[in-house]
Amino acid sequence: MKALLVSALLVVAGGGPRAALAGPDDIDPVCLSMAQAYFAALQNGDRQALLSLFAGRSLHRNKAQLADPAYSRFLVDRYAGARFEVTNGGMISGTQFIDIAIWINGGKESVKERLFFRPSGNLPTGPMRIVARKELLN
Repeated sequence: MKALLVSALLVVAGGGPRAALAGPDDIDPVCLSMAQAYFAALQNGDRQALLSLFAGRSLHRNKAQLADPAYSRFLVDRYAGARFEVTNGGMISGTQFIDIAIWINGGKESVKERLFFRPSGNLPTGPMRIVARKELLN
């Protein structure tokens, strides 16, 4: 019984990086603006805008797909009439994040992602970019 209680406390206390959670009103306005630009680029099939928002791992993972002109049509078709919602945000280990839900297919289906933001370049004051994306479970 003691082992079960200790295990439960460890799960509740958590290990690893802690997230400083904030409500949508407390999210860094630059990151919020970038998340909105990300959604607009998806809806418009704007591959160049998406490329300009990404850096690091995200840029590397998406560069080939975003180079394909046919991908624009796919994005427009998928995100036509979609609705965007910021559900959470904050900071994990010095990296800003925003959780978003994108409602597609007339609101019948949602895609949930966590976008991670960091300044690009070597300077901490460089322009913010999306450096990673993670799909969140519904």
